[in-house]
Amino acid sequence: MIKNKLYVLKPITLENRLIYPIVELSVFTLENLFFNIDFTVVALKIRENDEIYYKNISMSKNDFKKIKN
Repeated sequence: MIKNKLYVLKPITLENRLIYPIVELSVFTLENLFFNIDFTVVALKIRENDEIYYKNISMSKNDFKKIKN
């Protein structure tokens, strides 16, 4: 079984910016056995001077709109 879920990781500080990686976590299992875990950065949330920006890396347009709201 494969389960996917989006998570926002702790921010990375770069000068006056906070960059929050948004990752898709994939967990692979077979019956009760843990098989593999993988994550992919799919978008970024960037906070700079009280402004918030989003950068889409590999999400569909519909999924990307959902995380921005």
